[in-house]
Amino acid sequence: MKILCLECRNAEYALEYPTQSSAEVDHAMPPPLAWDNCLLLLVAIEPGDMTKIRHAAKAIRRVSRKTDAKSIVINAFAHLSHTLASPEESHQAIADLRDRLTESTPYQVEMTPFGWQKSFKLDVLGNMGSQRFIHI
Repeated sequence: MKILCLECRNAEYALEYPTQSSAEVDHAMPPPLAWDNCLLLLVAIEPGDMTKIRHAAKAIRRVSRKTDAKSIVINAFAHLSHTLASPEESHQAIADLRDRLTESTPYQVEMTPFGWQKSFKLDVLGNMGSQRFIHI
């Protein structure tokens, strides 16, 4: 599992188009599209990472305690790895990570719609530790 952690003043995205493995989006109740003071996690799931969820959550909690973030946003990001798990395993692992963080942190934890191409606008902080890479 590879995770790029970005502490953002603001983060927003727009759904562009679904891919073959995209999750359904309830357009009557669309997901949040913007956050202030968040920790954005760009996550690539590799084969066997389902067993690493607990360790990943622990590493993310450590990083989050060093930020002023008010929420954690998880986004599947295949571009961090050349060896990806199946879309089904990746979606499940990211959902499990979201659930684990929801249970074990005081933060609001969100997950962007899986499998969609998105455009992003990010205002990433430039201070020490606001941009971290975790490899588990």
